[in-house]
Amino acid sequence: ESASVLMDEELPLETSERMLQLAQNVPGVLGAHDLRTRMSGTHWFVQLHLDLPASLTLQQAHDLCEAAELAIRAEFPRAEVLVHADPQH
Repeated sequence: ESASVLMDEELPLETSERMLQLAQNVPGVLGAHDLRTRMSGTHWFVQLHLDLPASLTLQQAHDLCEAAELAIRAEFPRAEVLVHADPQH
């Protein structure tokens, strides 16, 4: 039983769904998926994939990833967010 205390936990489903919604609401983002979360103490670690137009420059794609990260952190300040960009043709 003591081992379960050491294990990382996932965030509640409604929190994960809200984070996906925030990322998808960023203008220019086509979609968001594969959101994975874990809690370690007071830290929340969040990873997700953004579907972005393949025609974007690297700078534009980076800016959209950053905007999605900031949108999530604005509502969930304790989240450390890692965004992967997936080009959509």
